[in-house]
Amino acid sequence: MATEKALKVGFDQLSFSERLNKVIGNEPLRAFARRADMSDSGLKRYLYEGTIPPIDRALNLARAGGVTFDWLVFGIGDGVNSPLSHVSHDATSGAQGSYRADEFTTISAYQVEASAGHGSQITDEPLAEPMAFRSDWLRREGFEPAKMAVIRAKGDSMEPTINDGDVILIRLKNGEAPRDGLYVLRLEGGLFVKRLQFDLGGIRVISDNPLYKSRDLNKAELAELDLVGRVVWAGKKF
Repeated sequence: MATEKALKVGFDQLSFSERLNKVIGNEPLRAFARRADMSDSGLKRYLYEGTIPPIDRALNLARAGGVTFDWLVFGIGDGVNSPLSHVSHDATSGAQGSYRADEFTTISAYQVEASAGHGSQITDEPLAEPMAFRSDWLRREGFEPAKMAVIRAKGDSMEPTINDGDVILIRLKNGEAPRDGLYVLRLEGGLFVKRLQFDLGGIRVISDNPLYKSRDLNKAELAELDLVGRVVWAGKKF
């Protein structure tokens, strides 16, 4: 599996400051800041210092720029005059309408390369821009933000279930007995997203794309396997 190209995970979209600069264009910073209901100095911090604004200010910036919240903050979708993106409306939201900051909860996102994994947990990896989910949706699903993580998929081995570039929400392992489903796992020095079937005495690793073969793990692989967490959402609930 370590040589497989499918479903490497990591963030490679434009940075927030680059997207914000594109939105502002040739408009004077003072004029744009006024329309976004913030100070010139605050806007400059987001543009030039790599600071990520709180959700309420990010919403104001998106409204002022006429782009979607999820494109401006996370690089998802086309941004200008586009749908909110492929992300589920139940879980996240765009810039249209009126929202309170407490309607959203941010989940930590991590930059992860396919052959990375110097640490035993995703949370040992470098942080990326966090992603905002609706607080009521997280509560309804019983998800604790501190025990969740966001990564991004690359590759086609899990199509059509998970596509290249999909944002993946993971419930980090919590000591519960695993059951059949989608998991992020470490094996043979690589990080993968796969469907797992747990049989008596063994685990079958399945790629939903029929072009990729499934496999049964041997004893040595079972001893090495690290289940990072269960995939609970990737534009739809699992």
